[in-house]
Amino acid sequence: MLFRSAIRAAHDRVRQGVRNGDFTSAHDIAEGGILVAIAECCIAGGIGAIVKLPEDLDLFGEDLGTTFVVSGPTEGLEGLPIIGVVGSRELVVTDLLSVAVSELTRVHAEGLSGLLS
Repeated sequence: MLFRSAIRAAHDRVRQGVRNGDFTSAHDIAEGGILVAIAECCIAGGIGAIVKLPEDLDLFGEDLGTTFVVSGPTEGLEGLPIIGVVGSRELVVTDLLSVAVSELTRVHAEGLSGLLS
């Protein structure tokens, strides 16, 4: 029951943040994990980000709607862990990768067929 309550609270916080304009985007990490969610946000917005992820985080661990990647003005994100900033033309994950948003977009559009041909 406590777990359900935590999920409901997370969903309420995200919904309210979007309604209030505190968040300019929100994405759950249910499919592919946090790294995929961040990449999808960059592709959707056409803008990069610079992030530093906790070392013990499973980059591709799926979290069925209890964790979200959100962006917005700093004051609207108060009380949430901040892992980076939005901006630039690249997705940079400190000590892991740096890839142009245009490359992410191209690979996403081609899907697996681009890798297999």
